[in-house]
Amino acid sequence: MEGASYDPYSGDVSAGGTARAGHVRGMRALLHAAFSIALARYCLDRRLPHLGFLVLDSPLVTYKEPDFDADRIPPNVIDHFYRSFLAFPGQAIVVENATPPPDVLEHARIVTFSGSGARPGFFPARPSTPTGPETHRTRRE
Repeated sequence: MEGASYDPYSGDVSAGGTARAGHVRGMRALLHAAFSIALARYCLDRRLPHLGFLVLDSPLVTYKEPDFDADRIPPNVIDHFYRSFLAFPGQAIVVENATPPPDVLEHARIVTFSGSGARPGFFPARPSTPTGPETHRTRRE
């Protein structure tokens, strides 16, 4: 890629001379995540106001490695995406189906959601309620 830029009038980024909207869905999601990461780094490195963490929901799920021209898009973009967090100055939560490369797994805390069992989802499961008559009292006026 030749470079990336931000257009304050449209409020969006462009990469390789093409606006984010001109890319396919997976690349748009990846560019949005990359912009969020870059903005957080910029603020945190300069001690500007920022919450200090990122939450990215499925930034890679629709991304497919393209039949690429090596001069424009490097291979293994997904691996590079995960490696970029190794030097991230804040905290990041990435909810994603893709597994990070082994060198990232060594330094990250990975929580796998199974759909059932010990960790069925991001939020803990609700405790089951008793089946039978209501157990709470109502207040009389």
